[in-house]
Amino acid sequence: MDLLDLQAIAEDLEPGTIDDLVATAISLGYKAGPRLVHDWVAKGLIDRPTRQRVGRTGSQKALHSPIQRVLFLLQLEMRNSGSSIQDLANTVIGYWAMADDWVPTRQALRALRTWYGDPRSSKAEAHRISMEQTAPMTDDPRLGTARDRREFLHAVRDVFYTGRIDEGLLREKGKPIFEPKDHYLSVVHDRDLTAAADIDTFIIFLKMIISAGRSVSRGTVTEELLNRARTLMRQHSDSGRGRVGMADLVSILGLFALEPDLTGTQITACVSTARHNRGIDDLDPPR
Repeated sequence: MDLLDLQAIAEDLEPGTIDDLVATAISLGYKAGPRLVHDWVAKGLIDRPTRQRVGRTGSQKALHSPIQRVLFLLQLEMRNSGSSIQDLANTVIGYWAMADDWVPTRQALRALRTWYGDPRSSKAEAHRISMEQTAPMTDDPRLGTARDRREFLHAVRDVFYTGRIDEGLLREKGKPIFEPKDHYLSVVHDRDLTAAADIDTFIIFLKMIISAGRSVSRGTVTEELLNRARTLMRQHSDSGRGRVGMADLVSILGLFALEPDLTGTQITACVSTARHNRGIDDLDPPR
């Protein structure tokens, strides 16, 4: 559903209370209740409602905007289709990245924290993230042996689980997959995928992901910083380098953390590094 579709549907709705959100969802066949709404507000999947002024009859329930009501229904449909919480958070950030008035930055920041999660919370979570980041390299039997791919996946998993990058180990485990380089690139391109051109590029991107993740988890990514990142993302897109994706956002936040003195122009130039990695989905909302 693109922005125009979302806007068209929202125009037919009025701001609604939490009861309205739940009632509409149930009438359309979705399973929803107040607890789900509160949980999704905390995760940034929908925004906090706007409090109403207290009148003579007492306080009134806070209201969710029409666009948030539609977003709630969209998220419910995505959930029914098998999308993960991270997928839902990615959708929210996608709308935020493309239009100023659809998703407020305070909501996008909570969604970003949800999208990152905490890979150090369990090896299972770290494994899930490492599978996403290494999919072009570890899911094709033409690249190394099954053992080679498994050991490389585990090396990347340990990066996310510990937060530490052992470059020597990554190069050792990545060599059977990335070399010979011509063979590796031909396999990736044969599947119409884009991926890190070599292990060094992949390690650079891992550093960006880890640095950005630390900033998000420590709370050093503020709304102001996130807005700066969005401005740079749009400049990158407007310069003719193609549409932006979550990889661009992660790269910018990682560079903010790694090189805080870089200028906007320098960061925009560095964002092209993210184009070498397929691991993070584009920020396009579902259609």
